[in-house]
Amino acid sequence: RRALTADELSRLVATAGRGRGPAYLLAATTGLRRSELASLTWEDVDLEAATVRVRAASAKNRREAVLPLPAGTVAVLGRLRGDEQLPTARVLRSVPNTSTLRKDLTKARIAYATPDGVVDLHALRVTYGTLLARAGVSLAQAQKLMRHSTPVLTANVYVKLQMDDAREAVARIDVGVGAESAASSPPRKAAAR
Repeated sequence: RRALTADELSRLVATAGRGRGPAYLLAATTGLRRSELASLTWEDVDLEAATVRVRAASAKNRREAVLPLPAGTVAVLGRLRGDEQLPTARVLRSVPNTSTLRKDLTKARIAYATPDGVVDLHALRVTYGTLLARAGVSLAQAQKLMRHSTPVLTANVYVKLQMDDAREAVARIDVGVGAESAASSPPRKAAAR
């Protein structure tokens, strides 16, 4: 599996529209699994606190969790909720299957399979792990947010950093001693052998 870029995720959500876009956005910004998305009701979503609750019955590890929601996801959920007053109503009318996702990827001009991997529904969880890493979130925090038992799983399976990520990381350690300094320094004398 591969992670979607921020641009690809934006295109996918926009292309899928109000019907499926919120499911893709929720998966990619919370790491929720397909079964967890399908079981969400409005009583699990606290728009004011910007959190979503994963009930123990639908969680893979059978433990309840409360996860933070990014502001953009809160805004989308707020529009989706609209006038829905029933707390037991499902947040998502349906969760797309892989076939539907592939059609949405095609419409958004995103390759399903590349040398880096495929984009299936679980790849949105990989996208979440990768987005956390790109945001500089510590591995310990990412492990907790993804509800993994070990940081090895988070780091080795769910974080897919690329060369652009490495370049950005190295750019942050640039101390300002570049080519100009090296060019203006007097040449060193060769050591006698």
